[in-house]
Amino acid sequence: LCCYIVLGKRQSMMQVCALGLLMASTVIFQGRWKDWLDRSRSRSKHVNSANIDNQRHRFLWGVLPCLSATLLSGLAGAFSQRSLQRQVGMMHRNAYFYTVEISFLSAACLVFSMGMEWWRNGMKTAADNG
Repeated sequence: LCCYIVLGKRQSMMQVCALGLLMASTVIFQGRWKDWLDRSRSRSKHVNSANIDNQRHRFLWGVLPCLSATLLSGLAGAFSQRSLQRQVGMMHRNAYFYTVEISFLSAACLVFSMGMEWWRNGMKTAADNG
């Protein structure tokens, strides 16, 4: 979808089938499809507010962030591909070097995040002991 929006390229039928199989395999490997069928059959029988709140919580804090991250990842990949395909003036980007840059920046952000978490936990422990 993101490649179509950003680059104007359509997916082939083989790519669409592969994506569909990938999505189906995640459901099958999780073993949740039977649970989903059972829930859909018994949904009309047992409806209470705690169950609805639990489903909303799962959607807002589980499904929605995952879908947002997937969309952002797809957009980033499409924009990266577009910037690598466009060669403006004398600036020619090497795709391998670009991959190394992105990997290094991702690792740096991860290390920074872990350091901040370690620092916060250290401050919390010091405040509790203090």
